Amino acid sequence: MPPTWLLVAAAVFLYVQYNKTKRNPTGLDSAAQARRILASAKPGDRPAIRKALRLSQEFHGTPGQVVKLSAKERKLPKYAVVAGDLAEFSYIPGASSKRGEMMYSHESGDRGEGKPVSDKTPLLVVDPETRRPVIVPRKSPMRFSGRRGWVG
Repeated sequence: MPPTWLLVAAAVFLYVQYNKTKRNPTGLDSAAQARRILASAKPGDRPAIRKALRLSQEFHGTPGQVVKLSAKERKLPKYAVVAGDLAEFSYIPGASSKRGEMMYSHESGDRGEGKPVSDKTPLLVVDPETRRPVIVPRKSPMRFSGRRGWVG
């Protein structure tokens, strides 16, 4: 029978491998995933993809955290039900991110230490057709920074 430490190491290895395939069903490493995304893209889409890959690299430390949204996912509804102002939200980057598996919270209007908080917040609405949430930026200064995450 193998020593206990070997069984524990094997269990940890299998757990990590399982979670990698769960988050990345293709099983490709990040660079390979990025190359595959670029290779399968139409020439007109490549500048936008390269920009997304650079932002992924800056924020996650890996370029492969990019997904293609369907036409339905990109479309905002013409009419929506207002749920309220988006006061704050939390997110957890995936395990392959340099910021991985840690929860980050962002308070709307927060621009960083020493800067005034904006009173303009995004609006959280519900698409009446799909009943899914949609964030409407309105005049919110919220932007994504590859270095700092969500700002504003």
